[in-house]
Amino acid sequence: MVNAAKTTIPLSSHEHGGIVSLEGPTTFDDVRLLEVDVNRWACGASPTITFRYDSKDPEYDFTRAVPVPSARVHQPTKIFEPILSRAFTALEFSPDAVGCVTSAYWVNTDQRPLVLAATLGPGWESQRLFQRLWFESRILKDPK
Repeated sequence: MVNAAKTTIPLSSHEHGGIVSLEGPTTFDDVRLLEVDVNRWACGASPTITFRYDSKDPEYDFTRAVPVPSARVHQPTKIFEPILSRAFTALEFSPDAVGCVTSAYWVNTDQRPLVLAATLGPGWESQRLFQRLWFESRILKDPK
């Protein structure tokens, strides 16, 4: 999805309170993927990007705040979020994120049925793309 075709979302309106109003999917089975690019080094101490849904319909309120992880290099962090319903209303940038969000896009998923949320920090291409799970040794022992 990183190199997929994208449609740019204008961000000029986010200067007013850190909110960019957006229209979500128009049909029930339409799932969109939203990408937000952040220059973490230009952010304040605790930047977050909130994917806001209308709280008037709690069944479809998938609002989620995503913290932007710290980065040691001057490359963008890419945040991907699936947008799941017509109740999606806006992107919200915390005060620490207002000056460091550089771009946002609707990503063309080619109608793939499964799109996942992901935060890809600078240099993610050279990092391990798995996570190790550590268990207590008593759990791994044979129960005999």
